[in-house]
Formats: sequence, C-alpha cells, structure tokens
Amino acid sequence: MRSARIAIGVLVLAAMALSVSGLAVAVNDTLSPGEVLTKQINVDEGDWIDYSWTSSAALSFVLRDPNSVVQVTSTSSDDWGLYTAQMDGTYTLTWTNGQTTDVTINYEATRVPIGGGQGLFEDLWQTVLIVVAVIVIIIVVIIVLVVYVLAKDKKPAAPQYAPPPMQAGPMGAPLTNCPRCGVPLDPAGAFCQKCGARVR
Repeated sequence: MRSARIAIGVLVLAAMALSVSGLAVAVNDTLSPGEVLTKQINVDEGDWIDYSWTSSAALSFVLRDPNSVVQVTSTSSDDWGLYTAQMDGTYTLTWTNGQTTDVTINYEATRVPIGGGQGLFEDLWQTVLIVVAVIVIIIVVIIVLVVYVLAKDKKPAAPQYAPPPMQAGPMGAPLTNCPRCGVPLDPAGAFCQKCGARVR
C-alpha cells in the first residue's frame, strides 16, 4: 500500500513537471475519411514550432502562419519538423485524411520558446534548466522517500544483557556471599545455590 502511494506521488510530480516545462505530450486520435484535425499554437517571432506524427496511412499536413499563408506542406504517414516562426501570433497545423477509411494518428506539436516574447520561458536554455531542475527535484524526493521507508521499517537491535563481573574475596579467604547475586554461600558448595555461579 505504501509503495502504491509513493508511485502515485512520483507520477503526479512527473505530470506537474511536464505541464510546467511546456513539453509536448503525444495525442492519439482517429480521423474519418475527409476529416481535418486542427492544432493551434501561439508563438512569438523566432520561436520554434516542433511537430511530429505517425499515422496508419498517409495524411496531408499543412502549417499556416497567423495570416493563413501556407508555410509547410507534407503528405506522409510519418514525419516531423522544426519550423521557426517569422511573426508573433497563432500558427495553425492541420492533418487531413484523404483516405477512404479511418486513419489513426499519434501526434505532438508544441512551442519551443526561442524568441523575445514575455512568456513563461523566454529562451531554450531557461526551459532546459527548468526541466533539469524538476528532474533533480523528483530524484531527490524519490531518494528521500526510499530512505524514510527503509529507516522506518528497520527495528532497533535488542540490548545485550551482560552479567555483573565476578568479584573475588581476598587471596586465600573463602567467600561467604555470592559475588554475583549476594546470597550467603554454602561453605562446602562450589556453586551458588540461587544463581548457579561458580564460586570455588
């Protein structure tokens, strides 16, 4: 049960890291014949638009700038690209199914901030540093959780019992009391009658 909670916590942290860093997450969809899939991305001039897809059959891909001018076209079932935005605004990416059957598609499309915009991340290095920092934080949290769980499950060792040291009487003098438990000794006995310690 505890390990399940730890796993859920790690997954939540990973999802937060992805959402904060702006990384693309692959999307699966099915396009019926003639259907158009549209994705819009708001960018600043100089930013990159990173896109890729794989599909079960060839699709017609078009990337248009904010003025609806076609910038990139492709017809493929497996393609990717990195387009540098020439102006601020919303770019539109479309995939059209020209087949006579349904086509499944797995695609990613995201903004890679490079330009001078005032977005959450103003350049690629900031994005990389934040992603690395989030990954380091996740690793540290996992290590702390593992150490905590291991330390909590470890039981302390039971203390060892050590009997008190034997004390001898003066040289040649017979002992009258047991040096271990203190009870009077039988003058003829070699062992204490109470604790069994050897006295002669």
